[in-house]
Amino acid sequence: RRDTREWVRVTGVVRHEPPVVWVEGKTIDLTRPEADAPPAEAPAPMPPGPAPEIVFSAPLDGETAVSPDVVLRVQFSRDIAPDSLKDQVAVAYGLRADGSSPGAAPAAHVTYRASNRSIEIRFAEPLAPFTTVIVAFGNGITATDGAVMQPSRISFETGR
Repeated sequence: RRDTREWVRVTGVVRHEPPVVWVEGKTIDLTRPEADAPPAEAPAPMPPGPAPEIVFSAPLDGETAVSPDVVLRVQFSRDIAPDSLKDQVAVAYGLRADGSSPGAAPAAHVTYRASNRSIEIRFAEPLAPFTTVIVAFGNGITATDGAVMQPSRISFETGR
């Protein structure tokens, strides 16, 4: 740069009388620029925070008489790495009171909403009426810092 060809070192006392700041110089010398200090060591990475967990769901765990065309919403305690949700949310039907199976649960599409740390689960078709629906969350779900969520599940019962 044009204006950094000559360097000076001034020693003295800094004075301040608003709005002016000045140096009462005692010595002034020509000098060379000081070498930059070597960069400090990078700080150790932070350990992962607490494991994420489910803090809210709609419908609630154990709720009954849920509409068969429900959109399930689940909120987590921490930001979730969206890629970690792949193949980690499974939906199944429970057995009926008479021991019969209502069949395979419809396909579900999971969408992560980072703005409120939640997922939305939409079903391809309405759920079977008067049936227990189990939504299981696998052990591969992680927070953005790598903390792993413990496997968990939510179940509810559909109505008419």
